[in-house]
Amino acid sequence: MDERVKKFKSIFYGLDRAYGQYKSDGQSVNGKAGGQAYILKKPVTDQLWIDHIEGKDPSLGIIPIRDDSTCIWGCIDIDTYPLDHKKIIRKIRELKLPLVMCRSKSGGAHVFLFAKEPIKAKLIRDKLIEWAGELGYANCEIFPKQIEIKADRGDTGNFLNLPYHGGDDSLRYSFNDDGTSLDLNSFFSLYDQYCISEEDLKSFKVERKVQVDEMNLITSIWTHRYVHSKYKRQSDNMNEKIINTNVKTNRCVQYAHRYSVVQDNLVLVIHLNTK
Repeated sequence: MDERVKKFKSIFYGLDRAYGQYKSDGQSVNGKAGGQAYILKKPVTDQLWIDHIEGKDPSLGIIPIRDDSTCIWGCIDIDTYPLDHKKIIRKIRELKLPLVMCRSKSGGAHVFLFAKEPIKAKLIRDKLIEWAGELGYANCEIFPKQIEIKADRGDTGNFLNLPYHGGDDSLRYSFNDDGTSLDLNSFFSLYDQYCISEEDLKSFKVERKVQVDEMNLITSIWTHRYVHSKYKRQSDNMNEKIINTNVKTNRCVQYAHRYSVVQDNLVLVIHLNTK
C-alpha cells in the first residue's frame, strides 16, 4: 500500500467490520448532491482505501465509532448551501478550535476533530456539539451519531463520506487557514498541526472576544442588582433598559454565566427578555 494511503487510513480508521458507500445519480436537491448511500457489513479492506484515493467509484464512507465505543475522529457536517467556507475557517481560527475543514461532496463542509489516540465517542460528540453552536451551526449533524454501539447485536452506527476521493484531484479537499484548497500532503500537515490528545480535549476551553454590547449588558445586570436592593423606582427603569438591550436572550445568559454573574441574575435576564 502506498505510504500516503497508509497515512490516510490511519487518520480515518473507524469500525472495521462495516463501511458505507455512496453512488451519485448526478442530481441535486436543495444544493445537496443526490444519490444512493448504503452500508455494507463487510471488512474494510486495504483495497477500499486505495480505490478511494484513486478516485474509483463508489467512494468510501467510514463509521467513526468502533466496537469499544471509541473514535479517533469526529465531524461537524454542515449542509447549508451556498456556504461561505472562508467565513467558517476564519471563525474556527478566531476561536482557536483544533479543527480541520474539508469540502463535502455537495459543496458543504465537513469540519473534523482528530484525536491522537482512541477517545470515548461521548466526549468527542459532546465537544463537537458545543463547538458547532459556537460556529453558528447548532442544528447540523454530528459524527459519531452514537455514543456507543453493541457489536453482539450487529450495531454499526452511521458512516460519513471521506474527503480526498481522487487524491490531489479531488473536489473534497481540505482548507488552509486562508481558505485556499490543499492537496493531500498538505492535509497531512494540517492534521499533524491540529490533532489533539484526550487530556487536552478534556481541558480545552473556547476563547471568545467580548463584544461591547455584551459587556454593557453585564454592567446593566450588576447595576440592576444594586439598584433593586435599594431603589424600587429606579429598578423599574433598569428593567426597561435591560429589556431593550439589543442582545438575544441566549447570548445574554451565555455571557452572564461566563463572567460569573450569580444565578438570580441569570433568571432575571431570562424573565425580562421573555416578557
